[in-house]
Amino acid sequence: MNQKKIYKIALFLPGFGNGGAERVFIKLLYYLKSRGHKVDLIVASKKGVLVDRLDDDVIYLGSRYSLTSFSKYTRYIRDESPDIVMATLFGAIVVSGITKMLGFTGNTQLICRIANITHKPRGILQLTKYLLERIALNQADGVITNSNATLDSIEDLLEKEQNRNIVTISNPVLDDDYQKRISDCSDIKRVRDIVIIGRFVPQKQISHAIKAFSIIKKTVTDARLIIVGDGPESEEIMNMINERNLRSEVKIIKYHDDIPSLLMSSKCMINTSLFEGFGNIFIEGLAFCQNIVCYKSIGGASELLHNTNAILIKQGDIDSLASEVSKLLLADSERSVKDIDKGFLDQFTVSHIGRRYEDFILNTLDRSS
Repeated sequence: MNQKKIYKIALFLPGFGNGGAERVFIKLLYYLKSRGHKVDLIVASKKGVLVDRLDDDVIYLGSRYSLTSFSKYTRYIRDESPDIVMATLFGAIVVSGITKMLGFTGNTQLICRIANITHKPRGILQLTKYLLERIALNQADGVITNSNATLDSIEDLLEKEQNRNIVTISNPVLDDDYQKRISDCSDIKRVRDIVIIGRFVPQKQISHAIKAFSIIKKTVTDARLIIVGDGPESEEIMNMINERNLRSEVKIIKYHDDIPSLLMSSKCMINTSLFEGFGNIFIEGLAFCQNIVCYKSIGGASELLHNTNAILIKQGDIDSLASEVSKLLLADSERSVKDIDKGFLDQFTVSHIGRRYEDFILNTLDRSS
């Protein structure tokens, strides 16, 4: 019997916020370690709400910004000589790709993971970022996208080659014992809470959730809106809440370390994004929340939810969003564990997706040998 090959793998992030990409890499860190590989989680800048939560497993390069970490990243590659680096998000992809182009990374292979839909650039800043990412991606030995929409969006970034090493792999969202977690909480009392989870950025359109909630309150007086997130639009969101006199009914949580429990105790989860590359929260919502109402956005919602019991609303239709959520909050029916399509959800467990990531990493290394 051939002995399994063990490799040194580096997972590279720009910062350590609480976004989907960061949570994916944390899950992959522990999965790949469980498979016997030596794995480092490299973070360029010591910024984000997850900083200090995984100190023993994270190597911070200590750069002020991710795009200024070239020399420290190169030093890590020189000192540790990983067999392969997998980078995700703009800063990490650009640093790792350009460093490889300049010949500073030796025999270390590079996989770039695209975590969100890429849009055509508008303005000089977006064009500069677009060109930098294009240069970096075309240095990669392999590319992973997390949805078909993400893959379609990067076609113009990739040089036309017949033998590109590119694959679409969903995100590892659910722990392998998620069904036990659901069963253990099957008798939990759900209150009339509406949950929305996302960064306070234009893509997420958190303002739409607040506008819809102000309509919902007219018919469901005991409803509450729980927003989990933070970001550059924080002041704007707080002003909107205050202007509508909703301060006592809207709760903002910057970070929540147990999303399943929050979803299992809430009546409804909503999503108002313009687009999502994948959207971990869609899978978490299907597994743990009684009801899901989302805009039919490009990417995750359209790909993941079209054959589920989630209710999809036309993009930007705040009145319909409010109407559907109000009906669900007032209904007495409870979804049972039997209503969850276990076969569908099992596709997104850490072991299932982790195995696909490991296979792609190993295949990429084999191609280089």
